[in-house]
Amino acid sequence: MNSKILKELLINGRIDSGSLKKLKVSSYTYQKSIKDLLWLGVVVEGKSKMSVSLLDGQVSALLKRMFFDGFNVELLTKENIEWLSSLTDPKTTVELAGETSLSNAQTSHKLNKFAQFLSKQGNKYVLAKLNSSLFDFLLLVKNRSIQEFVWKNGEERLQSLPLDFPTDGILTGFSRFTEFGLMINPAFKQVYFPRKELSIEDVLSHAIKFSKNANDLMLCILFYLKNKAKFDVGKIEKNCEKLGVMGAWLDIIAYLEDQPVKHPGFFLLKEEFMQKARVYGIETSPRYGQKLIQAIFNEASKKASERIRVYFIGGNALIEHKAKNSTKDVDVVLASEKQSSILINALKKNGFAEVAERELQYNQLETSSMLQKKGFPRMDIFTKKICNALKFSKRMQERSKKMTDGRIELYLTSLEDIFLLKSVSSRDSDLVDCETILQKTVLNWKIMLDEIIAQEKNLKGIQELAILHHLETLEKRMNIKIPITKKISSICLEKAMLYLAKKPISIREIRQKIDFSETSIRNQIKKLEKEKKIRKAGKKPFKVVIA
Repeated sequence: MNSKILKELLINGRIDSGSLKKLKVSSYTYQKSIKDLLWLGVVVEGKSKMSVSLLDGQVSALLKRMFFDGFNVELLTKENIEWLSSLTDPKTTVELAGETSLSNAQTSHKLNKFAQFLSKQGNKYVLAKLNSSLFDFLLLVKNRSIQEFVWKNGEERLQSLPLDFPTDGILTGFSRFTEFGLMINPAFKQVYFPRKELSIEDVLSHAIKFSKNANDLMLCILFYLKNKAKFDVGKIEKNCEKLGVMGAWLDIIAYLEDQPVKHPGFFLLKEEFMQKARVYGIETSPRYGQKLIQAIFNEASKKASERIRVYFIGGNALIEHKAKNSTKDVDVVLASEKQSSILINALKKNGFAEVAERELQYNQLETSSMLQKKGFPRMDIFTKKICNALKFSKRMQERSKKMTDGRIELYLTSLEDIFLLKSVSSRDSDLVDCETILQKTVLNWKIMLDEIIAQEKNLKGIQELAILHHLETLEKRMNIKIPITKKISSICLEKAMLYLAKKPISIREIRQKIDFSETSIRNQIKKLEKEKKIRKAGKKPFKVVIA
């Protein structure tokens, strides 16, 4: 902040735009300094936007002491204060870079710039206590931020405020539920910073982060069900991962799927939840068991014009594997367009019809056909390829086991292949189903790795990242190590680098696109350079491009 502006404020207790000429500072400098002071909470705005008055408090008292002790307050920008306050506890360069969202190089530059205020403990840096006023000031700002903000990451903040409290953030979480059709009256105002347009996925994931009890999560579930057709599940998962509530999101889906949840205390009994849902006029998806599903195919077999093979690949397959008791839809794949057409015609003769309007997450599946009939599970029919990603290969077909004979021969896909196919899917329940599979059996990971490698050409762009994300999420949630994760990570990083380097791209830009560490990216660049697959272009900061 500007020293002239601060001095005027500390001496007179207030400052306004009339001070600009007197102090010989630009309008930009004045506004930036006032913005930093407002962020610190040491001033309050007057009637004019350009006027502020000094507030009494610990922060302003320490700021005043530092100024009159001769401290260079020009260093106390919002960015520097946040960065220095993160060093009240010892941190390595890598830890500091991760917490502050700066690159390793930018972090090293900052450490050199502020070296006079730091001390070193082994390979860790920490704020020195020689300047007690600075240390107390930064510790106070840090502790205040921890109390005020539910979550923060770089410039992003989530905050819960009294309803009448003024803010320059944008409403989110429960404060936006009514806007999307779920009429509630929250006791607090929930806000996101910085101000920007928020998606419905942002609103939901923020609400999950704000949730403190079973009633809060119940409202999140109802909001999800009310607007389910609009949601992109991949975006919800990405947001929840960033916010540290991926476990809560997966518990929500497990709860809806009648699967065990990790934290049952945060969920209402199902009967109580159903009563609440009816009050809000929300219907939950009905679920169906083995007998009805088998009856559907028995009847369809009577109407099939030729003998065909139908492979069970979804929740219906997990029922046959005794990993689930029920499902809301039936997923099958057939090896040719002709066979799919025969199955679709047979089902239509029995009253099934094409789904008129698909939910976003189901539209992303890119099925050959999606059929429905009142009182029956929805039928998702794939031909040759699942989710426009993996082919139902000859190897997968050979690993499947025959269940029934007749005009429609039913085959049960192996658990390894079901797990893999669900790993590239965009539906909410697929990750929870993968967890259920891991709880029920020991998988042959080599089969899956060999299948992924064999089908690399079918995985468009960087679709392997979806598989990697699911594996890493399951490792964290179940506290296990999946033996192929490291290899998949290596495949993903190399393919992602080659995909992104079709045009010149910097390391910083790469990090914004894919969630890999700077060190991993730099190592991959060296490897690909050595293999002459990419080359560096331009001066520092250099970019990489396909060789």
